[in-house]
Amino acid sequence: MTYYVTNKKSKLRDRRIYYMSMADYLKAHPVVAHLNTLHNSIEGNLLHSEPQTSEAQIHFLQYALSLAKPKKILETGTNKGFFSFLLSHLIKDVDLYTFDIDPRSKACVDYLNKCQSNVRIHLQLGDTRQTLLRFHQQGIGFAWIDGGHQWDTAYSDIMHAIRLGVPYIAIDDVAFPGAPDLPHVVAAILAAHPRYVQAANPFAANDLRGAVLLERKD
Repeated sequence: MTYYVTNKKSKLRDRRIYYMSMADYLKAHPVVAHLNTLHNSIEGNLLHSEPQTSEAQIHFLQYALSLAKPKKILETGTNKGFFSFLLSHLIKDVDLYTFDIDPRSKACVDYLNKCQSNVRIHLQLGDTRQTLLRFHQQGIGFAWIDGGHQWDTAYSDIMHAIRLGVPYIAIDDVAFPGAPDLPHVVAAILAAHPRYVQAANPFAANDLRGAVLLERKD
């Protein structure tokens, strides 16, 4: 995915066109800069990944959304809202139900809801092992699981996505050394729920963090 940026200060005949990746475009965006002032934790995949990983994950997400065609999306791990902002560049007229334990996420979500209209973001604060128990929204078409990476939280988050009947479930950081439980969680989920299979990721070779897509076979 390439963005084309022109030098608007120059005369039309002298305008130069600059080519930048979607990841670079987002990193340079003033919305991202403002989100960083609202929430100072490190958000890994956009600002702190290798360039090829950031771009591969964006392509992966675009690919997964093209399969799912969701109108409602579940996310665990809101953090400072970078997934929400990226989503607003890839899809329109969707509701995102996002969950995080950190109260700083609220200011980020409030800001994003004011500065864009493609994604309506609904934040639930608290531990997902409790908050998802009370979540019964029907019609979720896609889930992005990127919250707690320990076994109990990750397993619980994915199981709730399955309980909700989500047909496409993406799990981030399955190849990340800092999340050693995740490959075993994914394997356990697939063994216990044979209706779900691991779908192909055409961009896996460049994704060092290892996003995985589970697809429900009806």
